[in-house]
Amino acid sequence: MPEALGRGFRPKSFDKIRFPALAKHGMKLAYCPTDVRKLKHYLPELIALDDGFTLSYYTTRDPPKILAEPNADGWVTGSRIVLLHRDQILDTATGTVTDAAPL
Repeated sequence: MPEALGRGFRPKSFDKIRFPALAKHGMKLAYCPTDVRKLKHYLPELIALDDGFTLSYYTTRDPPKILAEPNADGWVTGSRIVLLHRDQILDTATGTVTDAAPL
């Protein structure tokens, strides 16, 4: 995982769980701890790993809103999840594919 985490962290694979759809492509499922830095600070490291990742983020640009109390409808702030596969960002909500390298 990103060396920028400062501890030389490497992903731990779920070796006891088999995912045939991933295995046939030589991949395993791995996890990463939460990273609160802006994606642009570690995206090149993820791309260099040449694998697949889920990326999730809050849509607000006002950090205090993330921890705010919800309104009467239960709404706090929006969030998104996209897929990074190698150097492509796949947004399943919009159906778009974006080159991640220039970000």
